[in-house]
Amino acid sequence: MLKIDESYFEGEDRDGYYVEPMMKRAWAAQMEILEDIRLICERHSIPYFADWGTLLGTIRHGGFIPWDDDIDISMFRADMNRFADIAREELPKNYVVRDFYHTPDMNDLIVRVNNTASIDWHPEYLEKYHDFPFVAGVDIFPLDYVSRDPGEMEMVRTFTVIIENIMRLIYNPAGTEEQVEEGLCAVENALGMHFDREGDLIRQLLLLTDQLHTMYTAEDADEVAIITYAARTPGRTQQPISAFSEVEWRDFEGIIKVPVPIGWDAILKSEFGDYMVKKQYPPHEHFPFYKPQRGDLRKHMEKNPECRPYVERFL
Repeated sequence: MLKIDESYFEGEDRDGYYVEPMMKRAWAAQMEILEDIRLICERHSIPYFADWGTLLGTIRHGGFIPWDDDIDISMFRADMNRFADIAREELPKNYVVRDFYHTPDMNDLIVRVNNTASIDWHPEYLEKYHDFPFVAGVDIFPLDYVSRDPGEMEMVRTFTVIIENIMRLIYNPAGTEEQVEEGLCAVENALGMHFDREGDLIRQLLLLTDQLHTMYTAEDADEVAIITYAARTPGRTQQPISAFSEVEWRDFEGIIKVPVPIGWDAILKSEFGDYMVKKQYPPHEHFPFYKPQRGDLRKHMEKNPECRPYVERFL
């Protein structure tokens, strides 16, 4: 367990943004998860890399971006899949490793490592996760190889976007069965395959996307990408394989160290442009990530008033 001084959990202004005490506890809980991930990766020689906002925060802020609420890392696809299998066996039993292969309601190609399945205010849990009772997690994004043939890569991008659009129609109440069917038929005709209309269409679409993204190997490629995102911004998020050939261990919040890929400057420029300019983006509907869980806990307390002495301080 990380040794964190209690003063760390005080609310503070960072770059003109107020970080509330519960967010500090959320950060600490996620750092605990990342440390458990690190231990497995070290035991099994699995490389991983700070990515997205976590990479930007490490370089620009020496830790979390003040208005960010999560930790993101990436792994080469084969490493990510191997990690997920090992983690299910070796992580503490309270952990939940989610991916679309094993988790029916997972609708993304990432792996998410959660420290619990539900809100937990047992003393042992609160001690381990620094008085943060809510479910916290770390997202792992897959790095896939990019074909040297621009035409082949354009095909992968095109079908990735088409499949994403079909999934949005399925989830969107305004989407019609006719629109979904039109998209399915277009993919079937182009790829010479068939969807089982009576089966789980989301899972079939995810499997197809997974197959498209893993068509190429290191022998076929000079670059890698998180293709789900590169599909909508061609070229911006593709990086030479050499950018991930080594890591630099950088301080993070003065509490842990995280592995930064050797090509971090080019990666950040492609993902964020002028990444040293500090921009606060409007928070999304569920920011911070524990906001909906706070609502659930409040409802639980109202239905079970005997819990009030134990949970009221988290609200």
